[in-house]
Amino acid sequence: MLTVRATTITTDSLLPRPKCGYDGGYDVAVKGLSIVVIFFIRGDKRSVSTLKSVLQIYSEGSGQRVNLQKSSIFFGNRCLDDLKERVMNELNIYNAALQSTYLGMPTCIKRSKISTFVFLLERMWKRVYGWSDKSLSRAGKEILLKSVVQAIPIYIMSCFQIPVGICDKMRSIISNYWWGIENGNKKLHWHSWEWLTAPKALGGMGFRDMELFNQALLAKQCWRLLTVPDSLCARVLKNRYFPNSSFWEASCTRNASYTWRSLNFGKKLLMNGIVWRVGNGKTIPLSGVHWIPGVLQQFAQPIIPLP
Repeated sequence: MLTVRATTITTDSLLPRPKCGYDGGYDVAVKGLSIVVIFFIRGDKRSVSTLKSVLQIYSEGSGQRVNLQKSSIFFGNRCLDDLKERVMNELNIYNAALQSTYLGMPTCIKRSKISTFVFLLERMWKRVYGWSDKSLSRAGKEILLKSVVQAIPIYIMSCFQIPVGICDKMRSIISNYWWGIENGNKKLHWHSWEWLTAPKALGGMGFRDMELFNQALLAKQCWRLLTVPDSLCARVLKNRYFPNSSFWEASCTRNASYTWRSLNFGKKLLMNGIVWRVGNGKTIPLSGVHWIPGVLQQFAQPIIPLP
């Protein structure tokens, strides 16, 4: 049972800050600074009082005030009404809502994934529509599409698996602008999308296949979980989804978050090219690993019993 609280912190003009364990006297706050922070806490009294004390200490030490009027609180589906009312009264926050986006990303993934990520199409179409009146060469169109349009969904793709339908519409936006639109009608496409996404060394144009690019970005996140296991994200995911096993042995249950399911989508790509680099051999499992390419695991059995 987690409570999500979004807080907007604003500062007063030239508000002095008291000393906080360093020499130098007072500091000056920046006028008009606004910071949005999200806290994850439990609904018990101890967690709520701890959050209040932390915010109070922060306010006294930095000279910044927490704007409770602009703050909001979001409860999980299993929270009781009595608990919600008690937490809101203790925090003096009565706006029970969650911001639709945080740092440009959706805070809540709806059941319909297409409706959740349709804003990416709107952003890409606005860019392309603004260029429709410009007379650009093929080279100019290529630069705009690769450096601007295809860069719009990168941040979202590195965290979530984008639905195939959204990726197909992204492809349509890119290909229609590349071949041209006249009087609201798209012109004839002289080559296939496979030719556009093929590398230039192979005779293509080098555009990104958005679905494959999405999977590659998620595979990169999986690799970071393996190489930086002490990061906050890696520790949270490990305690939640594979506390007693490795990342490779972790499964994706039906009640898993969409973030974890997206990472498993990238994990499939990573498993196609991952190999063991043998060191002292202490962490290499002898059983349960696909050792021989083309041979299923159940048909490859050791000759002698394993220790």
